[in-house]
Amino acid sequence: HGVSNFARTAGGMMTPSYDYDAPIDEYGLPNNPKYGHLQQLHQSLNIYAKLIVSQDPPAPINLGNNVEAHVYGDIRTENCVAFLSNIDSKQDIKVSFNGNSYTIPSWSVTILKSYKQEMYNSARIIAPTYDYHMREAQLANAAPE
Repeated sequence: HGVSNFARTAGGMMTPSYDYDAPIDEYGLPNNPKYGHLQQLHQSLNIYAKLIVSQDPPAPINLGNNVEAHVYGDIRTENCVAFLSNIDSKQDIKVSFNGNSYTIPSWSVTILKSYKQEMYNSARIIAPTYDYHMREAQLANAAPE
């Protein structure tokens, strides 16, 4: 996450700056949509973690037009996952994989559950957004001003 020392100075009388694009803000609160997007990625990877780390990385399957598939597991079972990557930085690409058609956004990775169902794409952000408002806390025994 980012850093803040709440108006104090760092060494050499330098004031640190905060990374406002960090997934967790300076108060430890989720910075959505980035936090939610990373949470979805971790949840997707966690489902297949044992499968992914239990084997050597698979050889990439060239799907043409700057798209590759990396497949883990046995396609005949439900315990399989595929990563489709589009390394074209300018255009979305439509590909056919395992009898299904997918549009992979430019410069992104799509994770397919059981080689069929899209469960995550690094370019499609569907995480919730929240508007947090910080306010000063009132102590229970404090006299009102």
